[in-house]
This record gives sequence, C-alpha cells and structure tokens, in this order.
Amino acid sequence: MTPADLPETTNLSTHQVRRALRQLIDRGLVTASADRLAVTPPDVALNVLLMEAETELERARLHAVRLADRHRQAAGSRFPAELVEIVHGSAEITRRAEQISPDRTRCPRCPASRCTTR
Repeated sequence: MTPADLPETTNLSTHQVRRALRQLIDRGLVTASADRLAVTPPDVALNVLLMEAETELERARLHAVRLADRHRQAAGSRFPAELVEIVHGSAEITRRAEQISPDRTRCPRCPASRCTTR
C-alpha cells in the first residue's frame, strides 16, 4: 500500500491521512518513502510506546515532587492551627467522617463493622 492509497482506503481526507502518518512516523511506528509504507514490527512499536509512557510518568513524578516542595515551603510559614480544620458538633463531625470514609455504607460510629444504621 502506498501513502496515496490511504485516503480512499480509510475514507479520510488527504489532510487527515497526512497528519496521522506524520504522527506515526514521528513516533517511530511507521516508515514511509514516496511509494511505500512500512509498519514497525509490533515488539519494537510497543517498546517505543512504553518508553514514551515511562517518560511521561517520570515528568509527572518530577512535577509532583516540585509541587510537594512548594507546598511544604508555603505551609512551613503557617502555624499548625492554621493547617487543621476544627469541626464542632456531632452532626458536622458525622458529615465530615462520611466525606472521608473509603466505604460510605459504614456507620461512622462503627467503622470496623458493616453497620448501616445512622
């Protein structure tokens, strides 16, 4: 199959095919010459995609570390009382416990049980 065959075969516009091919070529998943397309073998293509995903994950981890550092620096200048919310009254305490409970079907007074009584 040639690049010229793709718009008709895929029912996409020439522009869409060119854009998609450019992305595949840029990612190393397809090689193209003027008259021929060659698909990268699946094991190689998967490795390329996994390396891209690992790179993105590492960027996200580094970003999270930077954000955590900024948060610690900003929080370091506060008094501990400013970092804790004080909740008054049993109704408000129950409401907050329900918000943070991993299983909201549990009774806030009986967190170890499956009690659904409130």
